[in-house]
Amino acid sequence: MVITMKIASPKIKETTTKTFEECFFENNFEGIHIKENPTKELILEDTSFDTCIFDNITFKKLELINIDLVDVIFNNCDLSNKVFNKKYIRRVVFNNCKLVGTSFSESNIKDVEIINSQCDFLNLIGSKIDNVRIKDSSLKESIFMDTTIKNIEIKDSNLEGTDFQGCNHDSIDLSTNEIAGIICDSKFLKDLTVDLYQSKNILPMFGIKVKE
Repeated sequence: MVITMKIASPKIKETTTKTFEECFFENNFEGIHIKENPTKELILEDTSFDTCIFDNITFKKLELINIDLVDVIFNNCDLSNKVFNKKYIRRVVFNNCKLVGTSFSESNIKDVEIINSQCDFLNLIGSKIDNVRIKDSSLKESIFMDTTIKNIEIKDSNLEGTDFQGCNHDSIDLSTNEIAGIICDSKFLKDLTVDLYQSKNILPMFGIKVKE
């Protein structure tokens, strides 16, 4: 019997369509729907994106400092190289997004979905992860070092070169993913599920030879 992880969806009922500039001058990013890119560079600091929808937004002109994400949907957005370190990330969906080099180091991440997204070099060092689903995405050379993972589902994704050293987890199934060149320690092998082909890539790291 296959048990599907239950992830709480963003609690979004009603939103008001606004621009970044309007939200900036009102100092309010709650209950809004943004569909247009900012027209000028803005610094957003010490606030939360709460009950928000962002469609087709490139965050390049926005400097995000100390931003929490709660009940947020990002559709077709580019958040590459943005920093959400030591933040609270709860009930968030990244759908068809770019998160290349984005950092969530030492953050509390719960009920998050990453779907069909480009997340190479994603930084999750030291984060606490609970109820996270990653599907049809690329996380090449990402870093899960020293993370604490309670529930995670990773399917049909590219994890080439990803670093799992020091990762504490209940169980992880990587059998549907590309994992060539991953980096891990012996602790990570406990309750790890891979297929036979993948085991031939992992076991030699620990001096174990696999005969055909």
